[in-house]
Amino acid sequence: MFTTATGRHVEPRNLDTAFGRLIVRAGVRSIRFHDLRHTCATLQQEAAGHMDAALTEPEAGDGADE
Repeated sequence: MFTTATGRHVEPRNLDTAFGRLIVRAGVRSIRFHDLRHTCATLQQEAAGHMDAALTEPEAGDGADE
């Protein structure tokens, strides 16, 4: 959760607007703020060496669905 200088929560539309301005100013490819969580998760998996789906997917019969 993000807060303003006065401690109130930031409205999602205001966060999206500010993020959009930063993207334009930085001159990078346009993405949604929400997309950052996916990027972060991917980078963490790469750093941990878990990009092989066999390492991150549950194995058949491991009891995860039981």
